[in-house]
Amino acid sequence: MASVFRDTAATSPLERWARTQAMDVDESLRQMMGPSATFRGRQKAIIKSILQRQSPIIAVMPTGAGKSLLFMLPAWMSRGGTTIVVVLLVALRADLQQRCQALGISCVEWDSRRPVDGASVVLVTPESAVSETFQTFINRKRWTKERDRIVIDECHIILQEGYEFRKEMAQLGALRMYFDTQTIQWFRGRTSRTNVTYRVMEIGASPPSRDIGERMIQWIQQRVQRLYMVYYSKAVDKKGMLASFQKQSPGVIVATSALGMGIDIPDIRLVIHVGRTRSLLDYGQESGRAGRDGDPSQAIMLIDGHGRGWGDPPEVDGRVEEYIMGSCRWRALDQYLDGTVDGYIWQQCEEGEAMCD
Repeated sequence: MASVFRDTAATSPLERWARTQAMDVDESLRQMMGPSATFRGRQKAIIKSILQRQSPIIAVMPTGAGKSLLFMLPAWMSRGGTTIVVVLLVALRADLQQRCQALGISCVEWDSRRPVDGASVVLVTPESAVSETFQTFINRKRWTKERDRIVIDECHIILQEGYEFRKEMAQLGALRMYFDTQTIQWFRGRTSRTNVTYRVMEIGASPPSRDIGERMIQWIQQRVQRLYMVYYSKAVDKKGMLASFQKQSPGVIVATSALGMGIDIPDIRLVIHVGRTRSLLDYGQESGRAGRDGDPSQAIMLIDGHGRGWGDPPEVDGRVEEYIMGSCRWRALDQYLDGTVDGYIWQQCEEGEAMCD
């Protein structure tokens, strides 16, 4: 889920805006990404609204649906301005910076100790985005008429009651005070991942927990010959870890939820959860690392014979229990994450969709 605030109070220079309006978005996409590039899902409609200066725009799309293009293409089309992107995770910032640079888009990470003027895209953490230093920066960009838009990535995390992770995210709504907000547009796509097979597997039976933990590790090691590295929030050189993971063949990484959002590696084929997640929203995000290229992939949750996992969080939402105990994993995920979209309610798996267990 991404949120875009378009600056309507102090617009970018008229000639830059006129240039983007005159450009065909399909042709611009092909010029930026190659002659065979096409839009997917709601991308084109959302980008057109961004270029028409609608504000704010809320885009709800499935994992792997190409939300990053929503700011990359407008930034590429309206060069000379600055797009600010609030990004949660270190690995995701590095990934976005690499992808922007590969497309010829000048992209830098915010650093209060050195200027970032001249960049088309500035990546900033939630903590820095609410700081006085950064507020001074975006005000300066406003008065020089260089600031095009602000994008807040992964903004869905503030919807979870009692969620304390990166609590500064909840303060980012204050950025709207810098704009004359005139319209609201929602773009709501279905988030179902039809190429991912969802499974819950029982390993062992009852406690003690040490025994079940060892059984789960043995189960994984039977399928994965070598575990290369451990990725967690305080790990040293997380960027280097992620780069090494991508270069390995096959690539294997052990990770906490620090790697659970926004990592855009297209060909991850298997995501294994040792135990239950705190919420079904977390599981949708974390299992959504699998199969982002659209090819068949698997997401497996390992539990013991009592429906618990090794190292479960202190509290587990009841919907996770429904997912585990239900007859259809897809139904539990789809009813929670989507419900009714455009008059459609998911009823059953259809031909061509990956069947759950």
